Amino acid sequence: MINIEVKINLAGLTESLQRAPATVVKELNKALQKSLSDLRNEMVHQAPFGKENGGDLRKGIQNYKMTSALRGEILSKAPYSGYVEEGTGPHVIRAKGPWPLRDKYSGDVFTNPFSKNDRKREVHHPGTKANPFIERALDKTRQKRNLYFDQAADNIAKSI
Repeated sequence: MINIEVKINLAGLTESLQRAPATVVKELNKALQKSLSDLRNEMVHQAPFGKENGGDLRKGIQNYKMTSALRGEILSKAPYSGYVEEGTGPHVIRAKGPWPLRDKYSGDVFTNPFSKNDRKREVHHPGTKANPFIERALDKTRQKRNLYFDQAADNIAKSI
């Protein structure tokens, strides 16, 4: 009869497993920060701009910030960002106060503010087509994001 004795030293594994949560958070945060930076830059690149607003939508896309471990955000200061991304349906715009509705850039007047007829104090906007610049930015950065998180997973596996 053969007697075989196998000894396994789990001290190193135990120590690695104790460090694992901090390592996981550190590596994932690095991947997230790189992803957010790339996404923000691509959002700026994809955001539409015209002669009228001079790129206010692009200028309003702020640098990313980490709000907590494993959570970050990119904000847009332009209050109309969602309308650009998703578009709008047809809607009525009504004059408020004694002044007419007008194009602030050209000065063209759309309504008669002195009319007693409410229909002449409103315009029927046909809506705007969606311009999903955020969705395009997400699509364009997907491959790099996957690469960052794959690298994070590799680094985690090596350290454990």
